Amino acid sequence: MDGCRRGGQRRGEQLKRVTASPIQVANLDLETASGLRTYLARALGRLAELPFDVRVANAMAQLANVARASIEATTIEQRIATLEEKEGIRVA
Repeated sequence: MDGCRRGGQRRGEQLKRVTASPIQVANLDLETASGLRTYLARALGRLAELPFDVRVANAMAQLANVARASIEATTIEQRIATLEEKEGIRVA
């Protein structure tokens, strides 16, 4: 077997062994921007524990973009809730 193939197989074996522990979601409401934001922050934290390579970097970048959008949505949700409370609007 040539060296490149052995090296690729060895790298594949290393990647199989590297895993992150599960993210606790039992206490999160993933149907709200706030709950989703917390989940994304936890996921980014878990990714940061992995050895840094291109795949981890790409996953972190994607989660960071989603987290940014979630933070914006959370801010809007909070502002709307404040306005609804101020105006006495009830939402089912």
